[in-house]
Amino acid sequence: QHFPPNLVSPPLLHMLQNDEDAPFNSIWNCIDDFSHSPLDDMLDNGDVTLEQVLNEDTLIQEVKGSNSKVIRFLATEENVSKLLDFLTKNPPQPSESQSQEAFELALYKYPYIACELFCCDIGDINGVIESHPPLIAKFFEYLQNNTNEEANLNPARSGYVLRAFGTFLDKHYVLFAKHLFQLNEQFQENQQDVFLEIILNQIHLPDMENFLLRLLGFAVENHFEQDFGLSAFGARQFRELLSMENNHDHTASDEKKLEVKNWAIDNNWIEKSLAFLNQHPDDEFIQMNLFGALAAVVEKGDNPISLHIMRDDVLSNLIQILLKHADSPLYIHGVDFLQKLIDQNDVHYESDHEEQKIPAPIAVVANHTEEFKKLLAEEQGVNEIQPIETPSGTIQKPLGETRLYALQLLRRLFRLKYPDMQRILVHAGAFTEIVRVFFAYNLNNIMHSNGYTVIYSVLHEFPQPENLIQESGLLEKLILAYKDCQQREKNGDKSSALMGHVVSVVNQVTEVAEHNPEVAALTQQTKGWEKFIRVYINQRNEIASVDLGGPRINSSYSYDQSETFSDSSSDEDDDELSPQKMPRDNEQEQNCESEQEQISHDESLSNGDTDNSSKEDANNTTNNASDDMVAGGFDDDDDFDADFDSA
Repeated sequence: QHFPPNLVSPPLLHMLQNDEDAPFNSIWNCIDDFSHSPLDDMLDNGDVTLEQVLNEDTLIQEVKGSNSKVIRFLATEENVSKLLDFLTKNPPQPSESQSQEAFELALYKYPYIACELFCCDIGDINGVIESHPPLIAKFFEYLQNNTNEEANLNPARSGYVLRAFGTFLDKHYVLFAKHLFQLNEQFQENQQDVFLEIILNQIHLPDMENFLLRLLGFAVENHFEQDFGLSAFGARQFRELLSMENNHDHTASDEKKLEVKNWAIDNNWIEKSLAFLNQHPDDEFIQMNLFGALAAVVEKGDNPISLHIMRDDVLSNLIQILLKHADSPLYIHGVDFLQKLIDQNDVHYESDHEEQKIPAPIAVVANHTEEFKKLLAEEQGVNEIQPIETPSGTIQKPLGETRLYALQLLRRLFRLKYPDMQRILVHAGAFTEIVRVFFAYNLNNIMHSNGYTVIYSVLHEFPQPENLIQESGLLEKLILAYKDCQQREKNGDKSSALMGHVVSVVNQVTEVAEHNPEVAALTQQTKGWEKFIRVYINQRNEIASVDLGGPRINSSYSYDQSETFSDSSSDEDDDELSPQKMPRDNEQEQNCESEQEQISHDESLSNGDTDNSSKEDANNTTNNASDDMVAGGFDDDDDFDADFDSA
């Protein structure tokens, strides 16, 4: 009724039009003139073993194609229990009666095949686990008993277990949540750790971040899902899709997910997670997975766990832990988490809300601005590092990740437009310290990009930017940066990588000065600023405004662009652009020589010619600036050197 018959093969159409007992045994029946499955003969024998079936290459395709023989064979309690053992347990070491090949199959191949079978989500197979609680317990026992020695045998095994476990949580969350509560009661009776503490001990495993989110009842995008097309649906699933049937009780599932979230809060899971982070500050995988899970919880929006994380006492405790381990991966991932928290809580600022208050979670971070500013000034731990030779020059001392991430967090705070936030940053003196670091490291482009964002925000968004400009000595430092670059070039060194950002900052100051009289007065009071603009900045801006490659030369064989983009064309136009009409090499050389002579002659007469407009004016401006630099530049100007000394 829903698909034209010509789009569905006759066997599949016959299966869909009949009831569930329709004669359909294999996906191979859907292919015309091919109705034999490689597994049919094997399953007809009564002595076939599970290992023999798992070794068949077409097993996964047969299960996805709803081969009834294969599914009936697998959907027994004994075989499902074996599949779970292959998935969750390492095989014993090979004995004399067992070959090394059989051991490797049980160690590597069978866990993968078992994971794929469970992820096919076949009701007859997964229903066996649903109806037998001891089989469900095997997933939890793996997380409880997994050790580093066992995990090192097959590092991919944990990924297989968590992927299959996640599939069951997505489809049967209520059932697994009930078993989780029962298991937790048993732990408490035996005075053992609750299950979430067991999860923390395994948080370093691959994909544990997504599994933890699923366990807490959050929706997680499944990166393993693929679109297998029509053949991926079994007969029963395809009928459900056509009839829009849905057997999942979303209401009960949502209620159970909320119950699990509250249960995690009641068991102080957030506080225990922060304590666990504090105990393992140097473990990269623990920090990455746990902070990734916390960030995902915050990004999910309004939920009990997110609200608990953003409490003042919890955030203050987290920031104190970060500052305590400022030279560890904990600090790096923690600062990333704080930036995501700020992004999540930053309400869109409207200009008419001048007294809009800072959201409470951001205010907690803002209250520690002074501590993060102090990290920029500290150089402990970086002085012992030897100078680093790079193609652009020698780095005498590195900036370090600690200060770079502190700058990134401060940059995010400077981008906020709350008046109270701006007052906090001004009071802490963060801008002055950022300007100092900005000019102290001339080969750190990442730091310069962050520093430029801060300077731009202050110039365009802060009230009374002239006070911060004067306090930080920004204008004098811009001139001194050029002086240092000029000295480097005289000594034969490569120019400073900072100069591109210097030009951008100067252009922003000039733009602000056009409509801000206080900033304009400050530039006029700065000694050497006018000459700095005229000799260097204007020249750089003029060079940057010229098209790459210069103006196009009008040669004898060039064509009009307006004709190229016209709607009509003619044979004459085609003849003009045809190879026969192109000039020979000697003719091209003669045309170019005559054209160069004409250009030289025009340039000699250009000083009094008012008809030649912008291009020749630009050449004159550039030449005048070059003359100033040679005849009266910074190096030969005693007054300007005196200005630098006074600065």
